[in-house]
Amino acid sequence: MVDEQLNTLQTGWLNYIALLVESNIGFIDRNGNWNCSLYVELERDGTVISVESLGCSNESQTLSRDQEQSLSNTAIEAVLKASPLPPAPNDSVFERLIIFDVSAK
Repeated sequence: MVDEQLNTLQTGWLNYIALLVESNIGFIDRNGNWNCSLYVELERDGTVISVESLGCSNESQTLSRDQEQSLSNTAIEAVLKASPLPPAPNDSVFERLIIFDVSAK
């Protein structure tokens, strides 16, 4: 039961971070069904140490290398703009390295 509660708490924390980052993304074709996976290293207080895009995709079209790079750069900039990210609600759900997706669907 405790593991399930911690998992729910961590999932909520990561989803909140993703929404916060998405709110910092400027205009992109929000009807394009795009998605970027991000790998972020954090301090316990939410300060972003580093961020890397693990790749971006678009469900409605194949992205050129330049388009994917542009989406990746936009997503990375949104994370940096949002820093510091919300700290984990509980020390037991904090992870220094997190992976989450940002998208417009």
